Amino acid sequence: MKNSPSRRKFASFFADTLDDALRAKLGGAEASPNLKEGMVEYQRRLNAEGWMAPGWPVDYGGQDWSMIQHFIFNAERGKAGALAAGIADGRAPMDKLMAHAKALAS
Repeated sequence: MKNSPSRRKFASFFADTLDDALRAKLGGAEASPNLKEGMVEYQRRLNAEGWMAPGWPVDYGGQDWSMIQHFIFNAERGKAGALAAGIADGRAPMDKLMAHAKALAS
């Protein structure tokens, strides 16, 4: 698993996604004046891969990842110094969000 296809894909994504321009918007220890713009851009890039809510079922816009895939994703995200995606960590009120997602998909 040390050099699995998932690990390589996630590492490559974060290396490409967190370019200097986006890192500047996200700021470091202090919030950047462009933080909101940076967060929106970062979330767009995650969403383009389908990774805003990867643990959700595919029918609701997720990837239906296993716990191992989540672990690898979060390990690579942490190595890259990337922020959590928001709803991707599964702590959001899933039932209401999934109902809304299903309504939008219809």
